[in-house]
Amino acid sequence: AKPLRLVRIPAGTYMMGARDGQVGADLDEYPRHEVTIGYDFYIGQTEITQAQFYAVTGRVCNGPCSLPDHPLSLSLNSNSNSLNVFLEELNS
Repeated sequence: AKPLRLVRIPAGTYMMGARDGQVGADLDEYPRHEVTIGYDFYIGQTEITQAQFYAVTGRVCNGPCSLPDHPLSLSLNSNSNSLNVFLEELNS
């Protein structure tokens, strides 16, 4: 599996949500508002692949995210239990 690439998001104040009339925006993206994050954090540069999920957890993702013949496919539609297992292993 390719290594997970993380990027640092610095603490600060950001505008979150869609601008009024933004083409393609969903209703849950409104209203645009200010959000303050009080600490730096790291987030994955891309979505995780099934191979990365397996490399971290030693398990195949359950449910609709599992495509055993396509390890480079994204680990889509993972349930919250699978995501929690991934994060617990990643942070241990």
